[in-house]
Amino acid sequence: MQLSFQPIGEQKRGVCVPFGKKKTTRKDNTMTMMRRVLRGGKRGGVLVPVSLSWGGGGKRCSHSFVGGFVGIPKTPTSWRRGGILLRTFASSSSVESIYGRSSLNSSADERKKSLVIVESPAKAKTIENYLGKDYRVLATRGHVRDLVNKEGSVDFNNNFEMKWTATVQNAKYMREIYDACKKCDAVVLATDPDREGEAISWHVLEMLKKKKLLSGEDKKATTTTTSSSGSSSSKSKSKHVSRVTFTEVTKNAVLEAFGKPREIDLRLVDAYLARRALDYLYGFTLSGVLWRKLPNATSLSAGRVQSAALRLVVERETEVEAFVPKPYWSVQATLGGESSPDRSAFDAKLLSFEGKKISKFTIESDENAAEMVRRIKNTRAWIVKEVTEKETKRSAGPPFTTSTMQQEASKRLGFGASRCMSAAQKLYEGGSFGDGLITYPRTDGTHASKTAVAEMRKVIEGIFSKQHVPDEPRYFRKKQKNAQEAHEAIRPTSAARHPKEVGKRLGEFSDEARLYALIWARSMASQMSSATVEKIALDVHNNESEKKKEIVLRANGHRLTFEGYLAAYNVVSARRGKEDDPEDAQVNEDDDGDEKDSNEDDDDEDDSSSAASTSSPGNESWLPKLNQGDSIYVAECSPSRHETAPPPRFSEGTLVKALEERGIGRPSTYASVLRALVARGYVAKNGAQLVPDSRGILVSAFLASYFSKYVEYDFTATMEDTLDDVANEQKRYTDLLTDFWTPFKSECEEVSTVEVRAVVDALDERLGMHLFGRVDEDAEEGANRKCPSCENGRLGLKPSKQGGFIGCSNYPACSFTAPLRPLKGLGDENSESAQMEAFPKSLGFMPNTNNMKEVVMKMGPYGPYVELVDHTIVVPSAEQVVEDESEEEDGSEKKKTKKTKKATQKAEKPRRVGVSNIGKKPEEVTLEDALYFLAFPIHLGEHATEAFVDEEKEINREAHCGEVTLSLGKFGYYVKFGETLASIPAKFMREELQNDPRNMTLAQAKDLIEKKRRKPDSTRTKGRFASKAAKEKVAKEKAEKKKQRAAKAKTTKTTTTKKATSKESDVNDEKETTPKRKKPLTAYFQFAKDNRENVKKENPGVSLGEASKKLGAMWKELDATTKSKYETDAKSRLEQFKREEENTVAN
Repeated sequence: MQLSFQPIGEQKRGVCVPFGKKKTTRKDNTMTMMRRVLRGGKRGGVLVPVSLSWGGGGKRCSHSFVGGFVGIPKTPTSWRRGGILLRTFASSSSVESIYGRSSLNSSADERKKSLVIVESPAKAKTIENYLGKDYRVLATRGHVRDLVNKEGSVDFNNNFEMKWTATVQNAKYMREIYDACKKCDAVVLATDPDREGEAISWHVLEMLKKKKLLSGEDKKATTTTTSSSGSSSSKSKSKHVSRVTFTEVTKNAVLEAFGKPREIDLRLVDAYLARRALDYLYGFTLSGVLWRKLPNATSLSAGRVQSAALRLVVERETEVEAFVPKPYWSVQATLGGESSPDRSAFDAKLLSFEGKKISKFTIESDENAAEMVRRIKNTRAWIVKEVTEKETKRSAGPPFTTSTMQQEASKRLGFGASRCMSAAQKLYEGGSFGDGLITYPRTDGTHASKTAVAEMRKVIEGIFSKQHVPDEPRYFRKKQKNAQEAHEAIRPTSAARHPKEVGKRLGEFSDEARLYALIWARSMASQMSSATVEKIALDVHNNESEKKKEIVLRANGHRLTFEGYLAAYNVVSARRGKEDDPEDAQVNEDDDGDEKDSNEDDDDEDDSSSAASTSSPGNESWLPKLNQGDSIYVAECSPSRHETAPPPRFSEGTLVKALEERGIGRPSTYASVLRALVARGYVAKNGAQLVPDSRGILVSAFLASYFSKYVEYDFTATMEDTLDDVANEQKRYTDLLTDFWTPFKSECEEVSTVEVRAVVDALDERLGMHLFGRVDEDAEEGANRKCPSCENGRLGLKPSKQGGFIGCSNYPACSFTAPLRPLKGLGDENSESAQMEAFPKSLGFMPNTNNMKEVVMKMGPYGPYVELVDHTIVVPSAEQVVEDESEEEDGSEKKKTKKTKKATQKAEKPRRVGVSNIGKKPEEVTLEDALYFLAFPIHLGEHATEAFVDEEKEINREAHCGEVTLSLGKFGYYVKFGETLASIPAKFMREELQNDPRNMTLAQAKDLIEKKRRKPDSTRTKGRFASKAAKEKVAKEKAEKKKQRAAKAKTTKTTTTKKATSKESDVNDEKETTPKRKKPLTAYFQFAKDNRENVKKENPGVSLGEASKKLGAMWKELDATTKSKYETDAKSRLEQFKREEENTVAN
């Protein structure tokens, strides 16, 4: 048996090493035999990857391996004499470029591997299985470096040099990469194929260079390299670093990428650096201004894309609140054809009345609509005026980009942007499938590769029919001018992998399976034939020849004649409706179609739903077969009143669409931007809607007032174009940063000089219309800001820790407050917004109290609550003036004097209950609801207990006599007896009290109390479940220990030093008796001392702070001669003071 191999760099066959005369047997291990061969073939040079073949019984098998070791089965299935043969590849150079060189003398365990660095650990495991044992794949788990989180991380004075620091959360993963790099021959950077992935590769490379792990100077591990001619060299050599990218995690794609290595694309790195520096300068600088100028508003931030997105949400909310609904009417009729065989009825709308076409707002009142209905019902003769039939084709849109995937996932699956991207990332990595299920999910591209298109067309023909495959493949290109990278659209890596197969592996209702079904359907639909819809319009009139008397009704019908691409959606969803039709589907109508009339906007809604319907008759709206001139009868006719609706609030999907349409940001960053808006408290989620919070409203108003240029949509979109110019090497990123930073810095410095009070006033003025609505033309000025409580105060913006609230100018006399939300309609007591927003709000008075006990709903720091206000209680003022009779020393007479003393009396705490405990919305709480809960605690009666001791259970209860009350706490209802608190069990509440705690009797309460008293105390000493006695015991022990430590410290503090000399004692006594001399006044303080009285005389009642400000201004305006005199005198006094101090120490 012989081995043949080919040395690196030689095209002729290498040395043939005989195996020997030993006969091979089944017991021989393949690895053992190979080692024998290699030990005997030292003169043969270096082995390249070869193919091992063995066979037996007429069957031949083969396996590829590297250097004679990787992937060899331990024991072949069968042997035959001389049956092992090694064959060389056709081209050793191509193999070398992929696998590198291996030493003949090194063993499998000692040979170094190539290190591959990716981002995701799941992807690392999959790729390592593809590459084999000569590769070790490690993950960075995201970014490994970031800018230092402090001012100066981007040094604008030093050509915008950036200071980086390693991320703490990824430090341990980088240590693992460092250790692996010391033992490898080559490093392959295989992070994601986008800008962020390129940046991560660059960061990793810089960190490896900083650690000097690429120079090949590792003394602990010696390597033997071989030149291209095959000769060995003992010199150490730098590790080879390469960059590979692939858009899908499949074996073919990965191996193909490793066959085409490249260097890091510095254009993308520059684009990343420009974005990162720009976002830092914008966000870090602007956030600091926010912290200083918005009072008590901490944790605020601003961002280039984040601020523009917040402005969109706030402006949409302003439109919603300012919207005034406008009524309009329509008239519908139910018609039937007298000549129709089944006389089936169908619906129609009023198209024109007495020659006038009916538009949306033509019918102006109920009376007008009723008159039209009366005329239609009284008309007996109706005939078909015109029948129009036409065929419409609808084509599917392109495959998903990142933004369209987020939009559709939000609309159809209810996924937020973060949830969508998380599921997409898992599908890209593959997980349990081994291969990735979709292509790279962060892309702006809409095209698919020719191979993928061919596969999809083949699968479509197999699953559906040949008719569903168009004659020519459909190719899409992105029209957006600043599309990011030229990656493929998001599509399945294998079109043949059916969504049902994925659902079985991942779970039918998992996020990943549902999103995969949507991606699969969208991708397949993009390569399918158009759907064909047949539409019919039937006009019926009252057979009047005069135009002024003619009344026309129109009925529309449609039916799906060929489902086309809709079949792909039917596969993944059995039930479909109008919303399942892709939003960007294209409508191709016939050229001979009629022009649309004035009210065809209403018909479009029906038309759009036609393509979304399936072939089932229930989803169709078809009309009976009728011809022009056929008689029609009106079975029913009625008017309908409608109101215009405000523009809908943004959802995450629609906000992503709005950002993309304006060219703001990049789809890959939208998820993080939306997450930041919610995390910062700027935006709250109300179901799928995004509603701005008070913090977001304040921040957006501040930025629009003082930095309007930098939150404009055009500015952000233009900046995106400029950043793309950096990626295309049309502009240097340092020039971009210079153009931005110079004017931006000046504006920030200018705003920093504005006082906080001026900022609050400016925001109050800007938000006035948004918060209080418009003033009616006939109303007096400021009517929309009139306080509804005191009726003479002015409402305005007030600062708070949460960002702000609405308050009255008459505070503290008027305590009216309201949350910082639109208060339109506040003056109307019956308006819904007044009931929801106005606090405090009176719910009424407690019965039989002569209107002296009022139930009031107020707003507290934890939300609204209900309080029982007792007007019979007079709360004493903070200070009381009392008369004091004092006797003179001579006892001649008594003199009455008035003294002021602090009042010590405190008002009784009123009864309160949170609205959350009532279980209703604030606007739904009634007086009866409030009185029910304010009735607690309820007096049940008196009870007396004897002492109870159980030493075994450590129970010691003292005798007690007192009242028993039924109370309501934040954890539910309970019975209180002294310090004993007995909760009411849920079963007891349900069975004994019929879910009404007021049914509790004194006997039942006593039973609960006795059970509680005979139960051992909780052993917990901390937390809400710890007993009061246990907490008091622990507190008492801590106080005792603290007292003992204080006593011990006092004892050890006594003087234990030896007797000092008499001289030292005299010095110490002198130090104790001689007071410390004060330093002389400085020039300014001497000036202030001389002029302070004059300032007080000129400004009676001036405060100390205001006087100091005036003195400071006077000092600045002081002439040079006088100021020099003060400074000279101060200097002389200081020198004299120092001389006297030196003399004192010398003596």
